[in-house]
Amino acid sequence: MAEPLGGAVARGRLYHLGTYPAMTEARGAGELVRGEVARLVDASVLAELDAYEGPEYRRVVLEAVLDTGEKVEAWAYLFTGDVDESVRIHDGQWVQ
Repeated sequence: MAEPLGGAVARGRLYHLGTYPAMTEARGAGELVRGEVARLVDASVLAELDAYEGPEYRRVVLEAVLDTGEKVEAWAYLFTGDVDESVRIHDGQWVQ
């Protein structure tokens, strides 16, 4: 279903929403979110992912930089709801 490409960073802000993280667009320089990138073998899975993420997220294409230094275009889901700045994860890395 997906081929892992490895760790990466992308411009954005990360927030702790309880049991899960939420990414929003970056508002300033140096705001990065760390995550994983995978190549979809079958793009039809995007409809399933859209349904799973629901209406509080919108799928966008952004540039991600793999740990190897390679730049790739990747799908990401950005949170569209209100966020409380007090729960922002400033280092951009989700640790559960």
